[in-house]
Amino acid sequence: MNPFKYIKIRYVFILIVTFITFNMLFDIWFDVESNVLGALMTQIGYQLTIIIWMLYEMLQVNKKVDFKISHFFQDNNQNDFSIVYLFFLFTSLIFSVVISSAILQFMPDFIQDYFTRLMTSYENATVFSQDSSLIISSLQFLSMVVLAPIMEEFFYRGFLINRLSLKLNLRWAVFISTLLFTIGHGDIISSFIKGYAFSILYIKTKSLKIPIIFHVANNLFAFTLFKTFDATQADSLIIPDLVTIIIFLLLIISFPLLIHFFYMYRVKDEKISPFEKIFKGDDIDVQNE
Repeated sequence: MNPFKYIKIRYVFILIVTFITFNMLFDIWFDVESNVLGALMTQIGYQLTIIIWMLYEMLQVNKKVDFKISHFFQDNNQNDFSIVYLFFLFTSLIFSVVISSAILQFMPDFIQDYFTRLMTSYENATVFSQDSSLIISSLQFLSMVVLAPIMEEFFYRGFLINRLSLKLNLRWAVFISTLLFTIGHGDIISSFIKGYAFSILYIKTKSLKIPIIFHVANNLFAFTLFKTFDATQADSLIIPDLVTIIIFLLLIISFPLLIHFFYMYRVKDEKISPFEKIFKGDDIDVQNE
């Protein structure tokens, strides 16, 4: 019996719509830049709400079937990914912002302006606020580096992909999950690439370990870069030649690997969830769901 049958997906969309609506109202009523603390507390509250809700659902399901949080972290030593491959894959995902910027250059001005405004929206204003006080920086780290990766991987990959694949095929489940993940982020092109990659990693490794590690590392990199790099001094920034060469070589190696990754491990059009592949559940029950 597939445990995800018991979790009502309509509650998920109610939570998403409620959060988006609240963010819009917050942005209208207040100047986010001058209310960073309140905005951060709102964001952390939402993240904790999702985490607590998922834990509650898992406890409820565990009364009916053997379904525990540890099921998302199964040891699987038979995946196709080596450490070197994963390193360059992570590098390519970090550099996906370059792909995003290149695509935007070919778009009309009004679309570029829209994405620019989106990048300064509610979430980015809270995460990348110029306020460098200890409490704000600590809350930013908690929200961005700790809570966000755990909540989003459990929610978008662990829960949504499994639940949606019971109603739709796996390819559509991954697409919808990735699309919803993208909507909640500023750089939507880069976010879509990362969200889809995290989904593939989850499905192929049958574990959330690598997606969470990738997500934490990605957010930690962005957080550290923002806290240590002054964008106003970008024109006068001097990058050592060795660093430039290393970055260039990483770009050359990582982008072809990213194409290889998406082609070789693309999600197939099948109606079976990653949970089913791990625990060999009742396939007939899945097909009839």
